[in-house]
Amino acid sequence: MKIYLAGLVSLNKELIQESKYKLESFFYIKDKMKPFLDNNFLLDSGAFTFMNSNKKNKIDWNSYIDKYINYINLNNIKYFFELDLDSIIGYNEVKKITKYIESKTNKQCIPVWHKDRGLDCWKGLIKDYNYVSVGGIVSKEITKKNFKYLPKLINMAKEENTKVHGLGFTWVDYLEYVKFDTVDSTYWNYGNRFGFLFQFQNGKMNEIDRPRNTRLIKKSQIHNYYEWIKFQKYADRNL
Repeated sequence: MKIYLAGLVSLNKELIQESKYKLESFFYIKDKMKPFLDNNFLLDSGAFTFMNSNKKNKIDWNSYIDKYINYINLNNIKYFFELDLDSIIGYNEVKKITKYIESKTNKQCIPVWHKDRGLDCWKGLIKDYNYVSVGGIVSKEITKKNFKYLPKLINMAKEENTKVHGLGFTWVDYLEYVKFDTVDSTYWNYGNRFGFLFQFQNGKMNEIDRPRNTRLIKKSQIHNYYEWIKFQKYADRNL
């Protein structure tokens, strides 16, 4: 399994290159990412982030979409997601945008399936696409009690030789039986934000609370990053 680390733009280039698999949102993308836009890179549309930003009242979707297309074409991005906006503009509009992006890039998007789309939609996507994704995990549209259904979806995709990406899915304890081909997470950066250190050991990611009356510093972010690099390497070999 490939673990893509997301939100790496806060790091310098030397550190970014330590992660074998990288995902970045178009909303946050910076020039420092250009050396890493290879076949181990995933580009998220950033549309949902944009919709929930302070710029949401100034949205020119046509302009945003064309900039997304232009970036994909200029940088020869191989893997990129469709606009994940089912809950805002509806699936029919998302499909129209996806077709437009694909016509302008001559490449398939990675569609983002939501459970509201239903099983028939899933069956259609895994027949039509080589790479699909499951969305709604971070937003808790899909909760932990729903995780037991994910292996069935993944197995259906495998029968069609289609890869499945779990957006924002990095619950280490679940990955041994929810066998996505690829997943991503920004969680490596949460320790520094919320006051704990990660320790990856024997296939488990542990969280260690900081001592009382102390604060975490930049070095703790780097420590946590390298612990997730260990996880990334472990998943490559074992998951």
